[in-house]
Amino acid sequence: MRAWIIFLIALVVLIATAALAPVISNDPGYVLLQFGSWTVETTVVVIALAVLLLFVFFKILFWLLNAPRRAAQNLARRRMEHGLLALAEGNWSQAEKALQRSAEPSGLQRAGYLAAARAASSQTNDEASELRQQQYLEAADNGQSRTRFLLELSRARLYITRNKLALAIPILKQLRRRRRQHPQVLKMLAHCYREQGQWARFRELLPAMRKAKIIDRSGENDIHILAATSELQNAETSEVFQKTWESLLRPMRLEPAVVECYVKRALAFGLPRLADTALTSALDKKWDDQLMDLYPQCQPDNSEKALSQVEKWRRKYPDNAVIERVLGELCQKQRLWGKARAHLLESLRLKPAQKTYQILGELLERQGEIEAALRCYHNALQLSQGLPVKHQQLINLGPSVEQPAITDEQPDKLLAVPGQTQQLADQTSTDSTQYPHDHEALGELVTLPEAYHTSNEANK
Repeated sequence: MRAWIIFLIALVVLIATAALAPVISNDPGYVLLQFGSWTVETTVVVIALAVLLLFVFFKILFWLLNAPRRAAQNLARRRMEHGLLALAEGNWSQAEKALQRSAEPSGLQRAGYLAAARAASSQTNDEASELRQQQYLEAADNGQSRTRFLLELSRARLYITRNKLALAIPILKQLRRRRRQHPQVLKMLAHCYREQGQWARFRELLPAMRKAKIIDRSGENDIHILAATSELQNAETSEVFQKTWESLLRPMRLEPAVVECYVKRALAFGLPRLADTALTSALDKKWDDQLMDLYPQCQPDNSEKALSQVEKWRRKYPDNAVIERVLGELCQKQRLWGKARAHLLESLRLKPAQKTYQILGELLERQGEIEAALRCYHNALQLSQGLPVKHQQLINLGPSVEQPAITDEQPDKLLAVPGQTQQLADQTSTDSTQYPHDHEALGELVTLPEAYHTSNEANK
């Protein structure tokens, strides 16, 4: 680009000279210069050439005088480039050496010393390395306000790199007083608050971070959720836990992730009533299948009120597999075996799920239907591994096969299972040692599907 500009200037000069040549040849002009007893008579052309030559002379002279300084600057730039490449490569010692030399007098002092401090911070975490960092930062200080801000920001970044967050926070708070919405200051301060678990102060930064366009409204909501769940998770006593929950804004107490964390922690503290209240309120306002899956854990074994509540949700959200499974679990707690089985079958019809097969398998095993229970466990294992179920005809899920009605007066009479023999059921009920019913035996049933196949072929 520069060569083109010089070429155009030269072309304009040549054109102007050619245009003025006839005029100058007829009248070259007359110039008289008198200095005391000295008198100089010449033409305008000669004077113009003399001025041009004088300009070129001084230009060359200044270029020669500045040659050493330019050579030093070029050497500093090459060293800076070499140091930055070594820094990007991860060769910290070589980068520190090159960057330090690039910051020598007549070099790139501020940038070189700051980069050298960054290279020193990436090396071994010892006192010598930290001392070199401080020396580099002090050497880069030229007293200017902008430079001082950059140095303090670099100092805070070095403390964060060394995991000395308590030393970085005061520096960052002081820098934020000078620049309220500086992106790097806000990011680093938010990182320190998050790592130290100071969630209240972390939340105070969110409006400023959104104004600085570090996060959007959705990101701000995600951080509020993260802060709320972390505070609930880290509460050491039930009193602190409940105060933390009550301090949250109502929209946060309806967020599924926050409610899920609260319910689990409340159950861990032995507060099922509080968990039930929060869960019911959240589900009434905003439905979530994952929260619904926690509902049976909040209920006692004989809670008719819970059954009534879930029935209301069933009418409001029909054909929901999770609601049917929860109804099956609650009926099983109240020993309503027939209803439990019917709801679990309906849940599998709507959406086959590992947990549903597992619960149904436990119900069938409890009633002595070992063959069908084993198939349920096998299907649950298949789904847990991301594989399709093999025993789709385990239990008739369609309306084509007539099934006897189930009444509460006959809770022990289960629906017939295709492929089951009465002999196997009788043998199971009389020989508890051959088919154990406790939970320790479930693992053996799942890991021995070959035994079922052998038994099934023999029956056929």
